[in-house]
Amino acid sequence: MSAARIDLPEHDDAAPYEIAWIKATLRGAKPDGPPAEFFSQRYRVIARAIHEDLRQGRTPDLLTLHERCDGATFDQIRDLANGLGDPGNIDLWIEKVRTAGLLRNTLRRLEAGAEQLRAGRNIESVLADLREVVDSPGPRPQKDRFPLLAAAELMADPKPVPWVVRRIIEAGASGQIYGDSGTYKTFGALDIGASTATGTHWHGHQVTGGPVVYICGEGFGGIGRRLKAWEIARGVSLDGAPLFISQQAAELIDSAAAAEVAAAVETATKQHGPPVLVVLDTFARNFGHGDENSSADVARVLANVDTYLRNRYGCAVMFVHHTGHGDKSRSRGSSALRAALDFEYRIERGEDDLLRMVCTKAKDHEAPAPLAFQAETIDLPWLDEDGEPQTSLALRRVDYEPAPAPRKQGLGTNQQRVLDLLADLYGERCQRLGEGGYPAETARVELSELRDRSGMDRRAFHKVKSTLVDRGLISTDGIFVFPGA
Repeated sequence: MSAARIDLPEHDDAAPYEIAWIKATLRGAKPDGPPAEFFSQRYRVIARAIHEDLRQGRTPDLLTLHERCDGATFDQIRDLANGLGDPGNIDLWIEKVRTAGLLRNTLRRLEAGAEQLRAGRNIESVLADLREVVDSPGPRPQKDRFPLLAAAELMADPKPVPWVVRRIIEAGASGQIYGDSGTYKTFGALDIGASTATGTHWHGHQVTGGPVVYICGEGFGGIGRRLKAWEIARGVSLDGAPLFISQQAAELIDSAAAAEVAAAVETATKQHGPPVLVVLDTFARNFGHGDENSSADVARVLANVDTYLRNRYGCAVMFVHHTGHGDKSRSRGSSALRAALDFEYRIERGEDDLLRMVCTKAKDHEAPAPLAFQAETIDLPWLDEDGEPQTSLALRRVDYEPAPAPRKQGLGTNQQRVLDLLADLYGERCQRLGEGGYPAETARVELSELRDRSGMDRRAFHKVKSTLVDRGLISTDGIFVFPGA
């Protein structure tokens, strides 16, 4: 339900401590404050809107203020949000607001009392009015600003885990799928989004249907063909489905831009209800003017995504991201991103052209077993400029098997045998961990086990191992050995 609109009066100056009160609430603090005692009429109206949100249990944010206040002040409110700085001791600023309000009220009562005395009112009644102002206790601090619950209360009424895609994406969670270029990450993300928007099972996993918003940062021209291919492959129409695609990237490091995204989501999903899933493809293209290697910048992006999307709508958020430039086993950029996420899936494309999706993080649920997909060419009912049918791809699930070891030209028989053996051992452990609900990334193969299983003597094995390490085909820490450099 939209909050009531408030028209702002003409501009007047605000005291620094009044601005600090507003900034503190926009930073997520919940200070007790008396908006009626603001000197600035304009900021009093903004503060009143914030205060009303707090009273109703809502989190004040830029979008809410923009909706409730005169649109001409959007830049002013945005400057408040973006130039927050550190408001310092918020209790001090609140006390300054109270003190200034009390002083102004007292002076007004003195002036009124002087007029009443001149008009013949007795001094005792005038002083009684003044004492009422000075002795007023003012607003009481909010209760339960940091509530604590007993463990028994948390366990008293356990709720079943809600899912967007059962055992893959939990409702309200944040996570990512990542992979190298050419691993069809966007096809996978669109597959999940279209399945969710239509309530269609996702390759054997039950789906909770609902609106999906797909923030497309790249490849917008091909999205329509990919969705048509999905329709044909799955036999499900997207006509009328609440799947909404952006026409440009967002700059989520900027809170004003994030608020504009939230406003667009609000408008698009008005008839269908709030989204259950928001996909951001890719993390880098929707990042904005910042550094994805900076933990501070990543934290700002995640805070804006939480404030304006995930917490606002209670939806799950999924980023599509790239692998690192050197280390292909992790996502690119600051490790602060992965640390903050609830789930993470890596997509790899093997030499057999199969796509393998492995859970590398599951914070609050068991890690699902690895999945494998075949990208199939789909003929579309459209012709290109040469009169030939246009095509796209769709994913079809196939049985999962560990990826075959890459065969490198020039490898000797023993070198290839050790490489194949390592791939088999590593694949078996990944699959066993996945089936047991553990992250596949914890798989380990001991160097001594690989040597013993190879049947080689120590000198021959050492020579083979050194060659494979030099060529970047395996790596070792002296105890364990891993595929790739």
